[in-house]
Formats: sequence, structure tokens, C-alpha cells
Amino acid sequence: MVSARCIDRAGPHAALIFGAAGFGGYFVLTKASLSGGVDPFVFGTYRDGIGFLTLFLYASCFERQHWPKMSLEVAGLVFAMAVVGQWFFVEWKEQKTHCLINCTARSLHIQQRESKIYCMKT
Repeated sequence: MVSARCIDRAGPHAALIFGAAGFGGYFVLTKASLSGGVDPFVFGTYRDGIGFLTLFLYASCFERQHWPKMSLEVAGLVFAMAVVGQWFFVEWKEQKTHCLINCTARSLHIQQRESKIYCMKT
């Protein structure tokens, strides 16, 4: 007979095994459907929709009693964090783009100088 302690200790290992099997199955499904001609945007939309429904059903069945009521203050804070987060993302993206442009320009400038030096030596 298996003890409860043994089952508790085996839980994380079983979760990892099921997670790996799920990722493997997802990879096979993705490869088969994209090779079969499904548009990647359509596949992504269906994938997100199925994921939303799965998580929503799981949360509504098992986590419903743990949800506190959302007040107007909490909803406002969530909205404010979303707006600020979006602003930070746009700023980060612009800085990353500027950095990419500057690094590319420097790289091209260095390559041009090296090619001139190489041409002058030969």
C-alpha cells in the first residue's frame, strides 16, 4: 500500500512528467497543423482561445471560493498599472530600437574603416 507521504513527495515529479508530455503533444500538434497548411495567425488565435477557456474553466471550478471581491479602487489600480506598464514597454522598445540602430551604424562604420585599411595595405 502506498502511503500518503509517498504520494505527496511524488506530486511534483508527476506534474513535471505530465507537463513534459503536454509540451511534447503540443509540439507535435503544432508541427502537424502548420505543415498541413494552417495559417500561423489562425493557429495562434485558436491556441489562445483554447488556453483561455481551459484556464477560465479551471479557475472558475477550483479557485472560485478563493477570489476576493474586486473593489473600484483595485480595478483602478489594475488599470493604472496596465497603462504605466504599456508606457514603459513602448519606451523600452524605442530605446532598444535606437540602441539597435546605433550599434548597427557603428558596426557598419567600423567595417567600412577596416575595409579601407585592408584595401590600402594590399
